[in-house]
Amino acid sequence: MQFNAPEPANSGSALDERNRWFERMRRDEPVSYDDRMGAWSVFRYADVQRELFDHEAFSSDLSAGAPPEYRGAMASSMIAIDPPRQIGRAHV
Repeated sequence: MQFNAPEPANSGSALDERNRWFERMRRDEPVSYDDRMGAWSVFRYADVQRELFDHEAFSSDLSAGAPPEYRGAMASSMIAIDPPRQIGRAHV
């Protein structure tokens, strides 16, 4: 299945289409790689919870796969830092 997210929903029918897309992704492709973004998307709640809290298996460090011109900015972002470095920054 190709990862083609619908456009942002601006009407009731567009919102319905977007909800059906998320339902399909959770059912048919709960973990999916998007070539355009160069990133994985996770659609089921339990999978998202594991990804967020299992720092041994999953990393938030996006800088390694980022183009060189973005690595510095990504490395300094709270969202791109794994614990325990993240915890130290949160208390600043």
